[in-house]
This record gives sequence, structure tokens and C-alpha cells, in this order.
Amino acid sequence: MKLEDEKISAIAFIDAANIIYGAKKEPGFKVYLKKLAKYLRTRFGVRRAYFYGGVNTKKINFEKYQKMLEQFGLIPRLKKTKFYSQEPRPKVFTCRFCGKKNILKERKKIRAKANCDVELTIDALKNLRRLKEFIFLTGDGDFAPLLRLVKEAKREICVIASSRKTAREIREIAAERFIEIKNLKKIIAK
Repeated sequence: MKLEDEKISAIAFIDAANIIYGAKKEPGFKVYLKKLAKYLRTRFGVRRAYFYGGVNTKKINFEKYQKMLEQFGLIPRLKKTKFYSQEPRPKVFTCRFCGKKNILKERKKIRAKANCDVELTIDALKNLRRLKEFIFLTGDGDFAPLLRLVKEAKREICVIASSRKTAREIREIAAERFIEIKNLKKIIAK
């Protein structure tokens, strides 16, 4: 299918773990996905916006969440969150008064994981020849090789992320097409 057939010139890739949950750390800033989808459509002409994220099915109904994203105009690429326990490393310290070595033991930490980076990369590569502009909503440095590849293919890229949470490499690749997410607060915040 050719670009003209679908009348799509731009596509967005939203890394939920990096953007949506990362924006929560900004004071008083929670991204409203419906507003984000509208912004991407009006500002960039995005007709497809993929949303990559994990769903904690202990707290959220997977199917309802997926339907909500679709109603907002996003294409869900979701995974069920997996939980694992991480054994902490014992911390050894020496008492400065008596010279005795002490071991401080911490409790196990429960970590959540739902990596979607590979799926995002595959979707971007599938569309590389068809589209002229790629909007990446991530600051994850793991995506630097993908962004370089897209640029080498003479495609335009734009990165929307928090500068505090964005890898230096990503900012350099995006250069003047880097948009600070907190500057969009009035447009996309709840």
C-alpha cells in the first residue's frame, strides 16, 4: 500500500512508560490521552498513533483499557505487566568508631515490567518506506539507533519528551525538532 492510498504522512509512536508515566513526575501534570491524540492529529496530521505500554491487570481491566485507547484514536500495543521480585544487594559498611564491618539487609523489591521497545521498533521499521514524518514520544536512549536509521532514510523526525528524562543522544538526533512535553501542559494535561 502506498502513502497516497492511505493519505497518511505522519505517524506517532508513544512509549507510555517513558512519557505518560514520566510526565506524572512533573508537578501537577498528568497526560490526558484523548487530548494527546487530538494534539498529534492537529499539529502533525497524524492519522495513526501507536500506544505502547503495560497494563497492570490486578488494577485495570485490560480489554476496557484497550477499548478506551481506541476510542481516543490511539492504536494500542499493550502487554500485561509482569511482576518479579528483586533480591537487594546487602550493603556492607564499616563503623568509623570501632572498625567493625556491618551488613545492612533490605527487603525484596517487587518490580513491574512490560517492555514494548521491540514492538515500537518493528512498527517504525515497517512504516519506514511509506511515511515521511515520524513522531516519537520517548526519551529512552535505547531508541537512538532507530532514530538515526529513520533520519538516514531521509525521513523527518520529531521527539516529544521531558528534557530531564531524555537521553542526550536522543536530544542531539532530534535537534531543533525536540519538543519539551511540559510546554504542552495546557494542551494535553488533564
